Amino acid sequence: MQTQIEDIIQQNIFRENIVFGSMPIGDPADISLNAIEHINKADIIVVENHRQFSRLISCLNYLPVNYRPNMNPQATIYQYNLESNPERANEVMNEIVKIAGKNVKIFIVSDEGSSVFLEPMSELKSKLMDAGFGYQVLPGPNSVISAVVNGRHNVHEFYFAGNFEHLPNKEKTFKEVQSLRKPTVFILRAIGLQGFINTISQEFSESWDADFQMNLSMDTEKHVYGTFDEIRNFVYTNNSLWDYEEETKKIIITLYPKEYRS
Repeated sequence: MQTQIEDIIQQNIFRENIVFGSMPIGDPADISLNAIEHINKADIIVVENHRQFSRLISCLNYLPVNYRPNMNPQATIYQYNLESNPERANEVMNEIVKIAGKNVKIFIVSDEGSSVFLEPMSELKSKLMDAGFGYQVLPGPNSVISAVVNGRHNVHEFYFAGNFEHLPNKEKTFKEVQSLRKPTVFILRAIGLQGFINTISQEFSESWDADFQMNLSMDTEKHVYGTFDEIRNFVYTNNSLWDYEEETKKIIITLYPKEYRS
């Protein structure tokens, strides 16, 4: 049986030479064996944050042997999320696109679970698509799914409002949410978080509660469920969470009409 399983895993490694993978949310032990196999087999590993990725690898070395990575010593690691130097970030992405045309195995991982639909992962994915490269995506943790499951309601009850920062018309979205009276998921960024919280609370605090999920990396696993005052107090008294290194972290806020609160 073990041999059969190993054969299945090996057959599915790098069906495409470009693979988008997922890092665990919160607990390093949540990483999949599939993701570890891809890390081990990759010629190129592309990460959002080199420090976060190195921290994960260090943690995995303390877990049972099946979870321990054995990376190719010749593998090259690229960091593509360079907030302090956007021009360099774009250069790195273009370089990865050029490399993708060669016969190499490229594993692209997010340090926020399966966030390939968010910046900057989506930008890199778009560049690869525009260049005509195929890819595969591994299943894995997703912060939005965590927020929905934690809400203890059926999936069809939720409304996904999207990335708060990029909403084309916030007032229109707010009115739609108010009229639907359904649990609503917003994605926020740590940078500017206090302003986002204030804006949302002014609109919804009267008859809504909120679920604040910041479980997007190993050292920032946080969860607050309650009134907007409780969430605002948490945000304002934990300034260290929003320092420069963490300011691009994504945060999920799920709004609940008060009649939904259990």
